Amino acid sequence: MKKSILTLAFLLFVSSIQAQTSTLNGFLKSNWGSSKAAVINNNLAKGYTYYEGEGLDGNLLVATEADFAGVSDCMIIWKLTSDDKLFQGIVVITPELSAKAMKEYDDMREKIAGKYGKGKTYESYDYPYDEGDGHWETAFELGKGHLNTYWIFDDGNALSMTLTEDLSVRVRYQATELTQQEINKQEAVNNDEL
Repeated sequence: MKKSILTLAFLLFVSSIQAQTSTLNGFLKSNWGSSKAAVINNNLAKGYTYYEGEGLDGNLLVATEADFAGVSDCMIIWKLTSDDKLFQGIVVITPELSAKAMKEYDDMREKIAGKYGKGKTYESYDYPYDEGDGHWETAFELGKGHLNTYWIFDDGNALSMTLTEDLSVRVRYQATELTQQEINKQEAVNNDEL
């Protein structure tokens, strides 16, 4: 009995290692720190249409009507630092029917888990809603539903998923060190204005 429990535990441990990677080096074929020109070049084969409309921050690259991991009509956003270094990638998946948002979230979480491991999922609801009460759509639309999954890598980088108030699925890839540098720069600018 003891031997079979140890064998089962070992097999579960080995299978979890095989599904995980210890680093998150970049986003969609571009390493962290890549320039906007390099990101565009790395994704030429995808044939993305980049949005260049009014109000777009110069440190963003946005592809609309893009495909991501088998899902079509996604928005993909590459965020670059003020000195043109990729530090974050975001994918926004908007289901055709809001009633399918939770399934879309679960499906994408399973796809990501297949590559990076299970991740940690947190789901909660604020009063008067409860998990499993059948009113999850209303809860999320009112900001009273919360669903997030996180993957933290050995290199300190992170991947997260969120089901948003507008019932879209947001997947965020992040280079933690470059993100912190950009936050520090912005805080310095804000402090200069005081």
